[in-house]
Amino acid sequence: MSARKVRSAARSAAAAVAASALLGSAALAFPGVAAAATPAKPPLQLSVTPTAPGTALNPGGAVRTEIVTVTNTTGTSQPFTTELAGITQGAVNLRSGELTASVTALGRTPTTISSFKAQTPGYVGLFVPKGSKTGVFTVPAHATFTWKVSVAATKAWPLNDGGLRFIVGVNEGSRYPVQDKQVDFILAQRADGPMVESLRGDASLSPSRPAYATVTLTNRTGADLRQTWSILPDLGRPQGAELALDVWVGSAAQGHWQSTGGRDLVVNGLRASASATFKLRVRVVAYTAKTPVVFTQLTLINWDGVVTPSDPFLGLTVRRA
Repeated sequence: MSARKVRSAARSAAAAVAASALLGSAALAFPGVAAAATPAKPPLQLSVTPTAPGTALNPGGAVRTEIVTVTNTTGTSQPFTTELAGITQGAVNLRSGELTASVTALGRTPTTISSFKAQTPGYVGLFVPKGSKTGVFTVPAHATFTWKVSVAATKAWPLNDGGLRFIVGVNEGSRYPVQDKQVDFILAQRADGPMVESLRGDASLSPSRPAYATVTLTNRTGADLRQTWSILPDLGRPQGAELALDVWVGSAAQGHWQSTGGRDLVVNGLRASASATFKLRVRVVAYTAKTPVVFTQLTLINWDGVVTPSDPFLGLTVRRA
C-alpha cells in the first residue's frame, strides 16, 4: 500500500477513535431519514477561510486561525457531523505534543467542544455540540453555523517536515459523500527532503550458508532527526522452511549476532545527511519442503515515517542444499 493510501486509511479509521474519546461510549449517529434519490448538489455548503494572508506556520510561534462555515441551502433542517485531520507533508510522522487545534463556536452556533489527538501518521479529531450524546449538529433551514478553528505547531514539531495539510470535513451520513476543505501551511524552517532507506544483500541461502543483508537509513530531510526511528525487519515464513533472523550487535571487531526476536531496529536520532546501518543474518533452522527450493522475502516496515523508495524488500531463494 502506498504512503498516501496508508495516510488516508489512517485518517478514516482514526475518526472513530476521536469520537469515542470525546463522546464516551456513544457513537456518532444520524437521526433516521427516509431513503430518497440523491440530488445533484448536497444540501450543505462547507467553506474554510484563513483569517490572515500567507501560509507560514512557525513551530512554537503564533496560532493560525480559520473561519469554518456550514450553510444549509434547503428549506428543512439538516443533520451533520464533522472531521478534523492534520497530515504532515514531510517524511516524518507526527507525534503527540507537536500540533494543536481547537474549535470555538461563533454567533448563534451551538456551543462546541473539540478533540484533536495524534494518530499515526498525523492528527485526527472532530468537533461536536456541547452536551450531545450523538455528536450530531442540526442546522436549521437556510441557516449558517460558524466556528473559529485555531491551529498551532509547537516547539516539538519535527523540523524534518516542511508542510502541514489541515483538513476540515462535513459528513451528512450515507446520503452524500464527505465534503472536506484543506489548508496547506508551510513551516518557516522548511526542510522536507526524504528519508532514504536501502536493503541489500544475498539473494539465496541454505542450511549450510546463511544470507547476509545490510539495512541503511540516511537522513536527507535537511534537518536533524530528533526523535527515534523504528524499523521492523519482517521475514516471511515460507512453507517447508523454518527461518531465523539475527542482527549484529556491538562493534565490527567485538560484536556478536543476536536474534531480533521480532523486535524493531531502533535509530536514536540521526543528524542531517548522516546514515545508520544494521547488519542482518537470515538462517535456515529446518528445511522440510519436498521441493528443492522455496521462496520468501525480507521486508522493512517503518513505523515513524515514509522512506524512499517505499517498502524496501529483498527477495530470498531458500535452497535445500
